[in-house]
Amino acid sequence: MKTQFRKPFLLALVALLAISPAFWLNPVLEGVLDRYVKQEIVLHSAKSRFSLDYEALELDIFSEELHLRQVRARVAGDKLRGTGEGLGSLRVGRITLEGISLSNFLWNKSLMIRSIRLDTLQLDLQPGTKDPAGPNDTGTAAGRTGIDSVRLPGIGQARLSLLELDHFRMNLMGSAPGDTVASFYGDRLRVNGIALSSDTMESGETLVPDLDRLELQLSRQTYTLTDASYEVYFDRFHYRHQDQQVRVDSLLFRPLLDADAYARNQVHSYETYDIRFSSLQIAEFDLDRLLGEGSLHMRSVHVERLKASIFRDKTKPHDLSRRVPLPDDALTRLNFPIRIDSVLLANASLEYREKLRQNGQEILVEFPELNGQILHLLSGAEGRASRDTLKIDLRGNLLGTLPVEVALQMPYATDDFHMRGATKGSSGLHELNPTIYPAIGMRFTRGRLEGMYFHASGSSRRMAGELTMLYDDLEVAFIKGDGNRKATLSWLANNLVRNSNPNRGGKTVIGAIAFERVPNKGLWNYVWKGIQSGVENSLNPLGDRRTQ
Repeated sequence: MKTQFRKPFLLALVALLAISPAFWLNPVLEGVLDRYVKQEIVLHSAKSRFSLDYEALELDIFSEELHLRQVRARVAGDKLRGTGEGLGSLRVGRITLEGISLSNFLWNKSLMIRSIRLDTLQLDLQPGTKDPAGPNDTGTAAGRTGIDSVRLPGIGQARLSLLELDHFRMNLMGSAPGDTVASFYGDRLRVNGIALSSDTMESGETLVPDLDRLELQLSRQTYTLTDASYEVYFDRFHYRHQDQQVRVDSLLFRPLLDADAYARNQVHSYETYDIRFSSLQIAEFDLDRLLGEGSLHMRSVHVERLKASIFRDKTKPHDLSRRVPLPDDALTRLNFPIRIDSVLLANASLEYREKLRQNGQEILVEFPELNGQILHLLSGAEGRASRDTLKIDLRGNLLGTLPVEVALQMPYATDDFHMRGATKGSSGLHELNPTIYPAIGMRFTRGRLEGMYFHASGSSRRMAGELTMLYDDLEVAFIKGDGNRKATLSWLANNLVRNSNPNRGGKTVIGAIAFERVPNKGLWNYVWKGIQSGVENSLNPLGDRRTQ
C-alpha cells in the first residue's frame, strides 16, 4: 500500500517541480531581459549610437516566444529622438521573436532565433550631410549596413532564420527638417539569412552584420508616392546580397485617379504617365550605401518589355511660372544621391498623345518597338562636379513603320545639349499623318520618304542644326477645320514645294533646325519641335534652308 501511495505522490511532486518555473522563472527572466535589452544592447551607426526602448516585454519560456510592444530606437543616453545619419528614426508597433534557444544563449554564447515578426514598422532614412562618395570610393566596409554593429554583451554570434514585416513604411528624408523626399508603403516583407558575428577589432561584445546569405523577398506590393498622385505596384521583388542582384516582376506606375477625375483636379496644362514592364533586373545594387549613407548606387538596370504611355492635355492654360529642367539639370537638383551607370531597354514601347487646345485633336507619336540605353545617371553634388555626360540612345519604329535612331547628349558640367538622328529604309509619307496632320493641318496624300538625317547642338534654351529630308513623288493637302480640303492653298503648296528631294538635277535641299525651347515644356517636346522646324524649313520654299 505504501508503494501505491508513493507513486502518485512522486508524480505530483515531479509535475509541481516541472510547472513551478512558470510561476517564478518567467518573471525573473523577463526582468533580466528587460534590463539587458534597454541597457546593454546598442546599435551603432556611422554617427550615433542607438538603444531600444519599448512599452512592454512579455516572455514565454515554454513556447520560446518573446514579445515587445511599441518599440522605438533612441539615441543612446539621450531622449527619444532620431538624429543619426542613415537611420533617422525607427518605430515598431509589435515585435514577436519565436523559437528562441535559451540553452545556446546560456552555455554557448550564441543566440539562435527561428523567426522575428514585426508588425507596423516605420523607418526614416536620413541621407548623409557630406557629398556622396566618388566612383572609386568603396564606401562602407563590405557586409555593413546603416547599422554598423550591435553590442550584445555575452553573445559571440547570433543567427536568424526568418524575418517578416507586416505593414511597413519607409521615408527618405530631405536635408531640411520635416522634408520628406519619398515614402514607400508595403504589406509584407520576408528576409532570410540574417547573421551577426563577433567583430575581431572590438572586445568581442560587438557584433557586426554578416549578410552573405541575406535575401529579401516582397510579393504583391503597392506603394503610394509622397504627393499621393501616383502609385507603384509589383508582383514580386527579390534581392540577394551575396551577388547584389535585384529582380522585380510586373511593375506598374500609374495615377491613382482615373483620367476624368485627374483632369478635373488640374488647373493648368498637365501630363500623366502610365508605365509598366514585365521584369527589371539590377546588377550591383549597393544596399550598404543605401542604408548607410542614404545614397542609391547601381551598376546596371535591365528593363524588359517596358510599356510607357504619356498623355499631355493642352486644352487647359499653361502655367507660365512652371520651369521644367532637362534631365541632367533635374538630376543634379535632387537631394537624394543617385548613381546608375547604365539603363538598358529591351522590347519596349512608347506612346505619346497630345491633345491640342485649338481644335481638340490629338497628336500621336508612337514607337511600338523601342530599344536603347541611358548612360551615366548622376544626381546631387556628384552630378554637378562630374565630367560625365548623360547619354540617351534610342532605336525604334515611329508609328510602327519608320525605323528611327536618336542620340542625345547632355554634359553635367555645362549647359550644352546635342542631338543627332536618322531614319532607315523607305516608307509611305501618308503613314506619318497621325503625327503631322493634327499639328499643322496638313496631310501627305502621296509620296515616299527615302531617308531623314538631322543633327543639332545648343543649350537647354535653344538649339541650331540642319535636317536633310529625302523624298520622292510628294503631294500634300491642307485641311479646313470642318475636314474639307483647302483647294487653293493645297494647289499652291504642291506647285511651290519640290516634288522630290533631291530634284532631277541632283540638288538637295537642307533645312535649318532652329528652335527656342519653351521653359515649361520638357525634353521630348524640345526634341520634337526642333525636328519639326527642320521639316518645315525643308518643305517651305521661303524657309531657312540651303541647297547643295
